[in-house]
Formats: sequence, C-alpha cells, structure tokens
Amino acid sequence: MDIKSLLKELNITCQWFDITPCITCAESAALLPEDRIGIGTKNLLFRDKKGRNYFLLVTDEYKTVDSKALAEQIESTRLSMANEEKLQQLLGVGKGSVSLFALVNDPEQQVQLLLDEDLLKATHWDAHPNRNDAVLILSREDWLSYFKYLNRSWITVKV
Repeated sequence: MDIKSLLKELNITCQWFDITPCITCAESAALLPEDRIGIGTKNLLFRDKKGRNYFLLVTDEYKTVDSKALAEQIESTRLSMANEEKLQQLLGVGKGSVSLFALVNDPEQQVQLLLDEDLLKATHWDAHPNRNDAVLILSREDWLSYFKYLNRSWITVKV
C-alpha cells in the first residue's frame, strides 16, 4: 500500500524527507536535518524462542535494547531477532525498511506491537514509509489515528 495515499485518505499530515537509501538508524539520522522535530525511531522485529510469536518493538533510535529484560516484561520466552525472510513474510518489508507503517501489511495482526513508554511521551516520531529512501515524521496524535485505522493495540514497555 502506498503510505502517502493512505495518510492523505486518513487526513494525516506529515513531514516527508527523501533520503539516500540506508539500513541503520545512524545512517538515517545523519541524512536528516539536525533541527527536525521529535525523535527518530528504532524498529526491531523479535521472535520468541519457538518462533510462534512475533513482536515489533519501536523505541528511540539511540536506546540499547536488552532483549532478556524485554522478554521478562512481556512474559515471553527468550527473544531473538527475526530473519529477513520473516520480515518479508509478516510485514512485507526488507531489512532497513521496518517501521510502524509496515503494520499495514499485517491485517491478521500476527505481529504484536511493543511501544517504548518514552516514545509515547514524545510529541512527534519518525518512520520509513515501507522503504528506506524516505523518512516521515508524524505527531503522536496522528500515529494514534493510524493505529485506530489499523484497529491496532500495543503493549507499552520500558526500554
């Protein structure tokens, strides 16, 4: 689905930055204006030990994630990163393009959303529009509208 069209349909405004394709948060942040509003996000797809449950964690791009502590918070078995094949299968995106917008490709909600509590306090946060050559910044209220459109709930976690 074209994210720009979807946002227009939902009457959601955003700041759109075209960037050079990149894989990491550090690369992306270096390509954006230093005075941009809000915070950059890190988006990680985790799986539990048996690969039965998948979790999309979204947190501040500068935070270090302790997967053991995260697993304890959500009462899961050991967590590890999902492979690229699962990224494509579950969220319809490749490495470097994972973001909240990929949830539009998961209508069956096979992936549980985990949002860092600090992210929910920020006024604006960014995301790739299902490709790694652009970054969009939306207000917290607009993100909540997007989640409502998807009928998507989340678990708030402390990273």
